[in-house]
Parts: sequence; structure tokens; C-alpha cells
Amino acid sequence: MQEPAQLEATLAATLQVVEAQRSQLQRAQEELELLRLELESERRVREAAEEKLREASVDFARKLSQMQARVLEAERDVVLGGQVLVARSAPSGGIVSARVASEGPARVPGETPRRLAPVPPPPRQVDEP
Repeated sequence: MQEPAQLEATLAATLQVVEAQRSQLQRAQEELELLRLELESERRVREAAEEKLREASVDFARKLSQMQARVLEAERDVVLGGQVLVARSAPSGGIVSARVASEGPARVPGETPRRLAPVPPPPRQVDEP
């Protein structure tokens, strides 16, 4: 058997190892908590950036839709080939009821509609050989 002094030394060494492991475990838990806090902060930052991106994309889609409406209106005017009637109407982007829109442009009783002169197409450029 081992002597009591040797047993005491072994026990003391074992307790030192256990204490060192507890200390390492405590540091690891503290580091884990810091990493959790950092992760949560990064998630909040990402969510805020995603929200800004969503708002920007909705705003872009709204502007794009308005631009497309203007283009369609301009194309409609061009398709009419200069036979565009000048009429008093709500500004572009105004709300028009379906009934008013189906009746065509607003006219004042007794007023003769004015017509714009046809616009000739632009000259074609001839490619030189």
C-alpha cells in the first residue's frame, strides 16, 4: 500500500487538476456567453438591414410602376399618331374612378376638342459602307 504522505500528495495534485479544469470550464462558459451576445447583436443588425432592403425594394417597385405607367401613357399617345385630344384631366398619378375612366376624357359642353398637329417620325440614318 501507499503511504499516507503519498496519498495526500496524489490527492492534492488531483484537486489542483480539478481546480484547473473548473477554471477552464468557467472561462469557456464566459466566452460562450460573450459569443451568444455577439450573435444576438449581429442578428439584430442583419434584421435591420433586411428591413431597410425590403423598404427600398418596395419603394423601387412603386417608382418603377409609376414610370411604367408614364411609358404606357406616352406609348398610347404615340399610337394615336398625333390624333391626341387635349383634354382637362386629373394629373398623372391622381385617382380616377372606373366610371369616369370608362367615359373617356373629360369634355366641357359646347367646347370643340383641340387636336395636336401630327409629329413626323425622326429621319433615318443611312449607314455608309
